[in-house]
Amino acid sequence: MANTLQAGFARVEISPRKASVPLGGHGASQFRLCAQVVDPLYANVIALANGEERCIYLSLDLIYVPPVPMEAYRAAISEATGVPANRIFACGSHTHAGPDMHSMLPTAVAYREVELPAYLVEAAKRALADLKPAKLSYGKGLAGRPGAWMNFDRHYYGVETAKKDSYTEADLLDGVGAVKSGFTRGDYVPVRHKEEADHSLQVLRFSREAADDIILVNYAAHGTTADLNQRCPNVSSDHPGALVKRLEEILPGTKCAYLQGCCGNLIPNTLIEEEGVRCITYDKDKHVRDWHAYGAVMASYAYEILMHHMQESETDTLQFVQHDYVAKYDHQKDDLVEQAKEALKVFDAEGHTPEAKAWCKKFNLGGVYACGAIIRRASLPETGSFELNAIRIGDCAIATIPFEPFSSIGESIKAASPFAMTFVNGYCGGHQGYLPNKNVNPKAYEGLTTNYVLGTGEGVAEKLVEMLKKLK
Repeated sequence: MANTLQAGFARVEISPRKASVPLGGHGASQFRLCAQVVDPLYANVIALANGEERCIYLSLDLIYVPPVPMEAYRAAISEATGVPANRIFACGSHTHAGPDMHSMLPTAVAYREVELPAYLVEAAKRALADLKPAKLSYGKGLAGRPGAWMNFDRHYYGVETAKKDSYTEADLLDGVGAVKSGFTRGDYVPVRHKEEADHSLQVLRFSREAADDIILVNYAAHGTTADLNQRCPNVSSDHPGALVKRLEEILPGTKCAYLQGCCGNLIPNTLIEEEGVRCITYDKDKHVRDWHAYGAVMASYAYEILMHHMQESETDTLQFVQHDYVAKYDHQKDDLVEQAKEALKVFDAEGHTPEAKAWCKKFNLGGVYACGAIIRRASLPETGSFELNAIRIGDCAIATIPFEPFSSIGESIKAASPFAMTFVNGYCGGHQGYLPNKNVNPKAYEGLTTNYVLGTGEGVAEKLVEMLKKLK
């Protein structure tokens, strides 16, 4: 086979330059202004080309990129490089210790609208200039083992309060959203942990002559370890950054990037040791996890795959299918707007205090972020649209989702995909919040904050599988 695939790579630091930039990921960012840069944030940019087809893929150490700046970044990169805007993709690693991409504080706006676009344009131009002939290989495996997985479902089964001491299996509420920590959701309580984690680790490698190889890692886990319990408002790329750094250390002559999976219900710091499940990087006495250790362990699993479980792609095709998906906005909770406004008034008056947060939860509205989401959603029209992408790279594919999807969505897409290996990349494109499955609990955090009606997730999965089959 004549190899016509080309790949290029560039990396640019995107850490905020001002200490007063608010951090995103836990709500109320005006009270979480970054103190110092503990781990630099980067834009890791991959350029791919085959004949007339070209694309640019940006992996960003950010929680996500909202729709409006996403379109602005695409337009700026397209103008600077000539690559069509619809062939430019950007995903966030979902670190909760990076700049708030929604905040309207002046420092946040300046970072989002002035600093960041310049970084991304420069990185995209450099990645294209680095294009070299490349051979593709791929492999996958599991991260962890039973009893010591690297990832956990953060949710619990719920049961009606009146039956909490005498429930049967039939009484369990089978829906994501029953979070054990700080659980105050009205008429039901958590009773059992729900293990629905996706433990798969997937790797793409672009081998290039006389140039560094490029490695893409796809895994699903929340980037909340570096900012556990919001104790230290420091900038960090969290475990995705630690994984990339360590993998490059143990594999000289490589450049790596992390493509976040479907981690809406998956985090590495769920405290469920009482059920005999723990992460090997967890310190039970200090109740913290070391994200550098976590990233290093993840890098070791990726290294094992790269050394022993890789297959060469038989094709070097580069193709794209794009679809604008239309779905209904969820207006069933518009009657909660006044309660949400009252709760936020108290929060704003009292500041970021435990008492103020408890006041928001008193309304059973899922906290500060949920209250804001309830208010914003009420002003939306009946339907909205968002972009889905299926990208074929040789024998493999990438499916992009501009949401925070649950692991079951990613697993269903991978299981039905006709390709040898499929990355499902969440937080890719203009991020629109949680992607709700049909069984999301409407009274819990995810059900309260999502813009779209329950069941949208299954529809998105079905459409992406259809798009993948079209590519094949």
